[in-house]
Amino acid sequence: MPVLRLFLMTVFTMALGATVANASTGFPPFQLAYGRIPSATPTIFPLTEPGPGIDLAKSIVENLKLAAARVLSAQDAQADHANRTRRAATAYKPGDMVYLATNNLTMLRR
Repeated sequence: MPVLRLFLMTVFTMALGATVANASTGFPPFQLAYGRIPSATPTIFPLTEPGPGIDLAKSIVENLKLAAARVLSAQDAQADHANRTRRAATAYKPGDMVYLATNNLTMLRR
């Protein structure tokens, strides 16, 4: 029983993660990759029908374009928000004395 419970929890977590929309793109990652929301049962098409291949490919391309536009919009919004509180850069002139922290510099040791 514990193995089945763990398996079901894993499947539920994966399915939930695949259907939750990303804040930046507005799409779940599974939908961007495969063009559809995952279902519990697979869809089977008869061999006589051509299937939704063309429509699926078009919707994937449209979703990817929309997601890319949303990511750029989110990046612009984040940059605007970060730049609101940013201080102006200090103008240094040649000969000015400044402190230099060397704890993050890699130097040759003898």
